[in-house]
Amino acid sequence: MGHVLNNTLQDILARRKRMQGYEVLWLPGTDHAGIATQTVVEKTLRKQGVIKHRDDLGREKFVEKVWEWKEKHGGIISSNSKSLVARAIGPANASRWMKLLAVRPAGLRRSYKKGYIYRGKRMVNWDPSARTALSDEEVIMTETQASSGTFNTPS
Repeated sequence: MGHVLNNTLQDILARRKRMQGYEVLWLPGTDHAGIATQTVVEKTLRKQGVIKHRDDLGREKFVEKVWEWKEKHGGIISSNSKSLVARAIGPANASRWMKLLAVRPAGLRRSYKKGYIYRGKRMVNWDPSARTALSDEEVIMTETQASSGTFNTPS
């Protein structure tokens, strides 16, 4: 239900902006750059006692484990999303609607050239123990007192 809730909220915001006259590209996803999958695989392997850190296995072996997990569990989110769409708009339109969600690389290039999407400078949440970037949803910010003022820092 987490992806359904998240996608619903994003859809609402995108539709509102469209109604306000903005051109909006909303591209729903299921696994944000594979970070969630990588984290689940790492936790599973640690629980099984196979690794202490993903580097213990070596890149090739770790990637094999990620693909094994993806083959076993990867279709669940997509399947649930398609099922929800089919129930919401009817089976006849579900296939057409899902195709509309797919954006070709040419569409992304056009959106970039028009300035709808951009590469910007921003802070990247970094987990030093996992040695990987984290999404904003995975970070719990806490207020920290420093000599030069009060800051929000990841905890």
